[in-house]
Amino acid sequence: MRIAYLECFSGISGDMFLGALLDAGVPPEVFTRTVEALGVDARLEISRVDRSGISATKVDVIAAGEKELPREEFWAEALSTQPRKTFERGALAWPWRSRVAFARAFPDTAEGGGAT
Repeated sequence: MRIAYLECFSGISGDMFLGALLDAGVPPEVFTRTVEALGVDARLEISRVDRSGISATKVDVIAAGEKELPREEFWAEALSTQPRKTFERGALAWPWRSRVAFARAFPDTAEGGGAT
């Protein structure tokens, strides 16, 4: 049995972590079969990326035919002129983070936990 210890003192990126597992030898079919077994409208897109001169495997989850926006693009759009629409759409992609952010941005709405 192999054991991996992760020290994620400042968080971990899910897509890059799955890529690291692939680089460590986990067959891609394991992830593909797992997503298929969930019976949801999702698939994986596996690619090689280069970040600051370091090559790695990245795994993107394509849900309902849409790829999640990179963090920078997500928040740029969230702070644009249509924040409510962005947060509502984002709640599907980032369930708990978006709902918390939505509640903070719109505290007076039912979705934000305020009065209806």
